Amino acid sequence: MASPRHALPLMFTLALACGPVGDASTGTDAATSTDASGDATTVATNTGGDATTNATTGDALCPAPEDVGARFTVDPWEDSVDSDCTVDAVTTDLDAGGASYELICGDASLTLTIEVDPFLPPRLDLGQQVHLEYIVTPGFTTSQWLAVHSLDVPGWLLLGGVMAETLDPPGDTLSTLFKAIGIVETDTRCAPEPGVCGQQQRLALDVSAHGAVTTHFDQRVVSADDGFGAGFFLTIEAARDHIDDDLCFDYPEAWFQLITVAYASD
Repeated sequence: MASPRHALPLMFTLALACGPVGDASTGTDAATSTDASGDATTVATNTGGDATTNATTGDALCPAPEDVGARFTVDPWEDSVDSDCTVDAVTTDLDAGGASYELICGDASLTLTIEVDPFLPPRLDLGQQVHLEYIVTPGFTTSQWLAVHSLDVPGWLLLGGVMAETLDPPGDTLSTLFKAIGIVETDTRCAPEPGVCGQQQRLALDVSAHGAVTTHFDQRVVSADDGFGAGFFLTIEAARDHIDDDLCFDYPEAWFQLITVAYASD
């Protein structure tokens, strides 16, 4: 399970040059993005869905985890924000796979950073007008939810993130927060496996976009295309249950950590 602590840096800016090119036999795509230097990067993504079951035992057949990462921070982080904002400064570090963004939100300013591995930055540019929803529940383990929507295209999610003990924010659902993308926890679990503090189980998530629903476990990069060269990438670092409650008093019962970014062909 990923460590449920405050995150690292955020990433935006670079537009992905094309939508996914799929391999129907495997359910895995090869998506190509172009960075500011003009170099092309190919990233394996999953569009076909993971969840199948063993016909004899009924247990979930869980895919091997992939090496992915998804982290974000908001500074200052202590207070929730729901405001229109302007992107006032952009700093991108391609070598580190991250970027930071200064946002002016009314009379306040904040710094938004992300790290995504593979590096999949959303379309967020200097001077762009966006709407920021940032929800935080401070505590022994701080939970955070993030949604950055375009003001030019209502409902279009540019960037979304979760680093929290629950998939849904308090009093709401993640699907409502994200609007364009639905992400729902299912009852499907992988077999228990050793974790940082006792046994844990990987959880399956239903992901809905553009009229299709697919099911995925964590440690995956998922993509969905609208058929017109636009869509999103969803990097799921963690979606796990901690099932040995008696071993660690300071470890959350569950942890969800993911980032989704939009792309377009133009």
